[in-house]
Amino acid sequence: MKSAAFEVNGILTGLPNLVGVFRICLVTSLVLISWAFTACDIRDDDSGSASILLFNGTGTSPNDVKAFETILKDQHVNYSKVNSSQLNAMSESQLREYRLLIVPGGNFVEIGNGLTQGTTTNIRGAVQNGLNYLGICAGVFLPGTPPPTV
Repeated sequence: MKSAAFEVNGILTGLPNLVGVFRICLVTSLVLISWAFTACDIRDDDSGSASILLFNGTGTSPNDVKAFETILKDQHVNYSKVNSSQLNAMSESQLREYRLLIVPGGNFVEIGNGLTQGTTTNIRGAVQNGLNYLGICAGVFLPGTPPPTV
């Protein structure tokens, strides 16, 4: 693992490369998610409707989306992908029809700019009313309370 070295009080210290740490955390998260799907027996249902909504909109990391797709397919989980404009068109009640909304990592600013304020309000409302939410890295912020405006 690459490290950046610097000196503190005459002692040479190294910090791990944060990209490497992020990758380890991402892989660990994906493995845990895979185990959770297996343990909860979340599988395709007879109705054919998707129980999981995977966000692949503006600002998401294509590799993160692909990693989630691999896990979901390997576990035979029925899911739907939704881009920014599709998510913007969904109401809170439409979001609550799903068991889980997954928002992978990426560029938080681009993700936020691709979604309307109404969409983030709908996501927060759906999560507060029972929608499970999994946000990784930049995706973790959407269902939270927005900071007060000054």
